[in-house]
Amino acid sequence: MNLEIQDKNNSTVQLNKLIKICQYIGSMTPYWTQGKGSNVSCKIENVLWIKASGYRLDAVQNETDLATVDLNFFRKHFKSISGSENPEKEYAELIARSDLNLNKNQKRPSMETGFHAILPQKFIIHFHSIAALLMADEEKKNPGKVFSTIEKSIQLKMKYVRPESPGWKLSELIAKEDSIQVFILESHGVILACDDEKELEKWELAEKQFCIEWNYSKLLDLYQSKNPNFDAECTFPDNIPLKIYYPDTAVFVDKLKDILILGESNLFTFPECERNKNKDLYEIWLATRILISLQPDLEELIHEISDTVASLPTELFRRENK
Repeated sequence: MNLEIQDKNNSTVQLNKLIKICQYIGSMTPYWTQGKGSNVSCKIENVLWIKASGYRLDAVQNETDLATVDLNFFRKHFKSISGSENPEKEYAELIARSDLNLNKNQKRPSMETGFHAILPQKFIIHFHSIAALLMADEEKKNPGKVFSTIEKSIQLKMKYVRPESPGWKLSELIAKEDSIQVFILESHGVILACDDEKELEKWELAEKQFCIEWNYSKLLDLYQSKNPNFDAECTFPDNIPLKIYYPDTAVFVDKLKDILILGESNLFTFPECERNKNKDLYEIWLATRILISLQPDLEELIHEISDTVASLPTELFRRENK
């Protein structure tokens, strides 16, 4: 991965780096991102540039594919939400009110704008890494073992984060930890908070190290593949139970159920004829297949989140305002 860009205009340099990061992570399906999930942002002066809500990372080609947020306005009003009667509603409204729409493209900021805006680092890189879910699982079983090993390797401060609803609750939790560079989110993924985008390369090496030392060789094989989707289809069972490991799975579970074919022993298959037509859902399903195969005992997203995430004001905002 080469993120070096030469340009006399610093703003252009930073935006081009942001676009390259989006494209790189977007190419890493299904083991880094699935469908329209994940978000990347960059702060330039008082503007937060962030992948637009409801769009794929690999679809980001230029700055017109990004949303823009007034940083000072958002930060000022974010502090007052915690004392409100309906913080999730106020949070969704704040995102809308902070939208600068500099590109005049009607593309709206992410439901997870909160931690992107509040954390002080220039680049905030959030994606639904399969390895991060497995790291969280191993760290939960043996506190300190995984993180102490990985921290020595990448020289970045890490923190385990318990499951939390995306949107205001997760943003408030993350915002309190502005000295952390790597957040490992149980049942969600990873957040990299960095001033140097090359720290993404460190994270990639950390994932590979984790796969080697914790015996996830099948996942490591995906990193070496030029076509991870194909390898996933060949390597991992295609008849599996329906399990909810990610918030995005919970959001789209009804759509998944409409497509999946139920077979014997309550196992499901994603029909081949639907895979190209419903690419976003199929990538979520591929990630599920991989996780079940690698760690059959992996805990699902807690019911308090999976049962309510689709009805969060920020989630409705994401789906209704594209």
